[in-house]
Amino acid sequence: MVAQPFQHDAGNARRQCEVGPARFRHAHVAAVSGRLTCEKRQCRRCERKLQDLHEFASSCLHIHFVDRSVILLTYQFIDPSVNGRYRSSKQWGERERIVGRRKIADIRKQEFAVAAFEVLSLYGMQATTLQRVAEHTGVSKASVLHYFSTKQNLIETALRRANGTLQQEALALMKMGSAPWDRFYAIIEANFSPTTFLPQVANGWISMCAEVPHNPQFQRLQTAIFRRLDSNLRSALADTGASADEAKDTANIVSLLIDGLWLRCGLQIGGLDREDAIDQIDAVVTERFGPSAERKAARDKMRMLGAAMTKGRTG
Repeated sequence: MVAQPFQHDAGNARRQCEVGPARFRHAHVAAVSGRLTCEKRQCRRCERKLQDLHEFASSCLHIHFVDRSVILLTYQFIDPSVNGRYRSSKQWGERERIVGRRKIADIRKQEFAVAAFEVLSLYGMQATTLQRVAEHTGVSKASVLHYFSTKQNLIETALRRANGTLQQEALALMKMGSAPWDRFYAIIEANFSPTTFLPQVANGWISMCAEVPHNPQFQRLQTAIFRRLDSNLRSALADTGASADEAKDTANIVSLLIDGLWLRCGLQIGGLDREDAIDQIDAVVTERFGPSAERKAARDKMRMLGAAMTKGRTG
């Protein structure tokens, strides 16, 4: 596919920035053939972030940083803001969408879910209580009870949110893939993201897994997570030309390895280095499919894009 001119979207980005700094902090457009152009407002850090993606600009990547998040899509310009209206241009055809203002209840539920997972990681399942979550958030227990009637509902929401964040990152990376192995390494990169593959996060998952045999809700959640990961891995491996049996067997081995590496990350003092973890998966895949320069390029590409997304969230 031939990269299209980007001037139209640069103007669109500029118009969006003029809507107001409270709604749109800044917008960016990457040009073709490695040249980078930035239409920006308020933020001087954007040029550095764009430079991280320099070698991928030749495919005409459109980049938009909003509220400390980054969404990167090929041949598409999207503002993921949830506070108002935005325009997106897909293959140079414009359409306008209205995104409703988020409800206060949804925001509060998300805040409590984040706090619950942090408390779960610090104290374990038994010591995680609604009172402790309330103290961690700086509100009364009654405020938590207003949105979650039981501790189990709160913990389940927290776990669903944590897994949803991982899935969103995997989908965003997969959409940027073009080579056969890109989708596979997008899944691997998301599962070992620098912001999630941490001992404290792993401890939260270990606490939940210990309750799975005794908790039907957690059983359903974990089963859904297993099935989704297996399905994504099989589909990605099938794209590489692997047979159905090869894709099935390799997906099963890789998913088991992912679980084991997360377990080691939580139980080993100091955690586990993410690059070492991905190296273990590489070793298994290389043993089954042989060495491949294409696979190495896919891993390097997804590592760089994943790092850019991490900077967009935390920078």
